[in-house]
Amino acid sequence: MNMNTNEKTQTDLIIKEGMLVTKGQNIFTIYNTNKVWAEINIYNENIASIKTGMPVELILSGRNKINAEISFIEPTLQKNNTTVVRVYLNNSDQNLKIGTLVKAKINAGKKSGLFIPSVSIIHTGNSQLVFIKENNIFRSRKITTGITQGDYIEITSGINKNDSIAENAQMLMDSESFIKTGHEK
Repeated sequence: MNMNTNEKTQTDLIIKEGMLVTKGQNIFTIYNTNKVWAEINIYNENIASIKTGMPVELILSGRNKINAEISFIEPTLQKNNTTVVRVYLNNSDQNLKIGTLVKAKINAGKKSGLFIPSVSIIHTGNSQLVFIKENNIFRSRKITTGITQGDYIEITSGINKNDSIAENAQMLMDSESFIKTGHEK
């Protein structure tokens, strides 16, 4: 993430010594850096737990800490599968330098729900599956997932807390396996 100004991007001075300057020609632009913002890249699997107004701690150059809040969440997806959130900051004392790299800590609170180890899930491209133990046989079941926290993924539908699942779904797969979820023809 970087510090940016609330103004348009900086341009180079386009004149040099000895050049002719005409009346009304823009020679240079002055930017007001009294207000700046920090951009934070949030991985898309975690963006659901981020809201505007949430507190954030910014760490500049590994030593200075600033407590602020999330001001804006950009509505577009970046090429690196992240969403950019902005934290607007007052820089009237000019201590914040444009282009400074910062780290951020966001406490998104606790999330309750059904979380399972990510290794329990098979990603088939179009769907996600887990293996449920039914009558001493493992059968695949389609699920939908939510946010990721560490090595665990939230399950939003498909299984409940009473279901017994294979802890490592990869162990039940082999090169000749074909997964049936009951939704195929």
